[in-house]
Order: sequence, then structure tokens, then C-alpha cells
Amino acid sequence: MKRLCVMAVLLCTVGIVPHVRAEYFVDTVDHLHEDYIDRIAELGIAQGYGHRIFRPDIPINRAEFLKILMLAVYGVESLGQANEKCFKDFTGEPKWYWPYACLAKQRGVIHGYPDGTFRGEKTVNLAEALKIAIGAWKIPTSYQEYAPQYWYIPYFEVGAHRGMFTYFPQNAGHLLTRSEMAYLILSMEEPVQDVSDVFPLPDLNPDPAPVVTSECGNGIPEPGEQCDDGNTENDDGCSSICVIVEQPVHHAALRVDQRPISAFSISQGQEGVALFAFDAIAGRQDAAITRLSFKAEKGSLSAAKDYRLYMDNNGDGTANILIANGTVDVPSGTLTFPALTIPVQDGYSTRVELRGTITNSSSSGEFAVGFLTENSRFVEAVGLLDGRELTGIELNGADCAEDSICWISVN
Repeated sequence: MKRLCVMAVLLCTVGIVPHVRAEYFVDTVDHLHEDYIDRIAELGIAQGYGHRIFRPDIPINRAEFLKILMLAVYGVESLGQANEKCFKDFTGEPKWYWPYACLAKQRGVIHGYPDGTFRGEKTVNLAEALKIAIGAWKIPTSYQEYAPQYWYIPYFEVGAHRGMFTYFPQNAGHLLTRSEMAYLILSMEEPVQDVSDVFPLPDLNPDPAPVVTSECGNGIPEPGEQCDDGNTENDDGCSSICVIVEQPVHHAALRVDQRPISAFSISQGQEGVALFAFDAIAGRQDAAITRLSFKAEKGSLSAAKDYRLYMDNNGDGTANILIANGTVDVPSGTLTFPALTIPVQDGYSTRVELRGTITNSSSSGEFAVGFLTENSRFVEAVGLLDGRELTGIELNGADCAEDSICWISVN
């Protein structure tokens, strides 16, 4: 059923309204989210896999979710994006989801991962989906400081206000399915575009089905197939000949964000003075920081001694565990921690602090410590899954000096 709305911008708020049961998809009949799935099918913003198959209970990845969301929010405008290579992993033959992702980046809906990639194959979790949807519709959120690992709380507050947690678990890492995508989009209670003229409804009266044979790419695991994910693309877990293959291991990436240490007066002999702090977050796989190099930004490194690194090991944002003692090279004026293992989880922030004892011989004046940025390898790290070294540092958004991708971003 279509409804007519007369508004200046030709939008209407879409909810679940009674309508004649159409049974567009044979695998969603009597499903908990059947009404939501049917409604987004009527609007043309989501389609099935052919043969009236929707596959409501399989996880939905970032590429699929973003396409559906951008159609819901921006309608046919989503189809006219000219720039299709706006992320570092958009290389080779163009993929169907690139225009949607680039429009989303242009509108500030998404920003990608620290290494500049999009990673469309990655499954969307509830926290990510709410953040992206709220950003697309520009729904206001409360502003309050939270520990980095609780960044999703303002978005959960919006979801709670709209009653979503009568269904969803209050678990930020809950992986979204295709049916839950339909429920989330319509439960946002925001205007949804109708693009059914471009993406029409599935044919409810198809020709009689032929004798079933194994057809790789139709979304139905059939005799002789190990899997069938509805396409014939490789590198998505199910190959072009419908044989299960291991997911590719993605090169690790690392983002380091310096955090301010308030200016304050200290006395000679004071121990455990915080001199420098940063938050590190890994992408694509867990990583480990293996080496750090510092210098005196103001004054001299001789103004302190017993330089030590501490890290947060329980996610509360407080650096509470001693990691290593540093080595000062007086002639070069550098402070090095050469043999580190600071674990940094994929998607989770880790706080690291440099502390020292102010020497009794130090004279009055200013003293500050910073990264030794003159050294092109002032931060070194490795991926913990594949053991590959993270090379190249992108400093404060400047162009990468490496011939290929810089895998470490420092701000």
C-alpha cells in the first residue's frame, strides 16, 4: 500500500501501518519483524536475494547497512554520488556500495577507520548502527564526557527514548541481522524516502519455478554447495563457486591521540609526575606498540629521572600498570622505550602515560615532553594476529611519506 504525503520536501514519516498481507518474501512469513521487512520492501530501500528470498536472520555488513540507510534518508540523491573512491580500500574494480559510502562520508555520517579504510565486509554492531543512523538523520544527542570505551552511550539514549530496547539487548557489540536493520530504521521514527520507482517491489506472481538445480549466487545452499551468500564475489567468506573460504586477514592499523597534561607547578624531588599521555586504538586486528621515542619539548630531559610508562589494563581510562622504564641518551637528548609490548585491542582505546621524578638539581623554568617526531619511527607497532609490522606514520593528518599506506596515525 502506498500513502500520499503533501509536504514541501516530499517526505512523510513512515511507521508500521496495517496493510494487506503481501508476503513478498517466502522466508519472512510469520517472522517477528515481517511487518518492518515488508514496509522497507514497499519503499524500495531494501531488496531480497531473488526468488523471493530475504534471509532475515543473517548478519548485515557495513556496506549493506549503509546503502539501505542512505536510501532511507537521502533517497535517489544517494544514486548520484560522483566520487566513488573516497576510502583507501576502494581500489580496483568499483563495488556497488562505494557511491553510498562516499556520500555518507561527504555528509559527515561516517569517517572510516583510523587507517582511512571503510571495510564494507565487516558486520555492523548495534552501537555502530545507531551512531550511523542518528548521524544520517542529524538527531540531536546529549553532550557529556564518557570514558572512551563508553562512547556509544549518547546513541543508546536516543534508542531508548524511541523504545528500541524493548527488543534490542543493551549490548553495544550485538551484531545486527537484516531483519533487525529493518526494525531499527523504522523505529527511528524519522522521515523515510520512497524509492520504489527505482527499486520496485518483488514480483508476487512469478513464472512457475524451474526444476531446482544448484545455482551459486542465488542465496540458497543447494546440493553440492558448501555455502551460498547470494552473490558470486570472493573475499567475503563464501567464494564465487560457493565454497567456504577463510576470511582474509586485514593488515593492522593504529591511531594515537595525544591527550593534554594540565600545566602545573611542581617541586624538586616530586615523584610520579605525569609528563605525557596518549590514547591508542587499533583497527582491523589487535596490535601491540613495541617502541616509543620522546624528546624534551621545553627544557631538558635532565629535569627529570626515573622515566616510566604506565598503561590502562581494565578499560577505565586510568593508566595504572607499570610497563617499562625508559632510557635517556644525554648527548642526543632522546628518551627511548625500546622493547615494549603494549597491547591495543581492535576498536577499544588504551590510555598510556609517561611519568617521571623531578630532579633536585633541576632549575626553575618550563619543562615539557613530546614525541621525537624528527625520527620517522617514533612509534613502532605490530599486528598481533599476523605479526606484520605497522610501517609509516601519518602525523596530524599530513600526507603519508611512505610509498604506500601509512599504518599508524598520530595526532
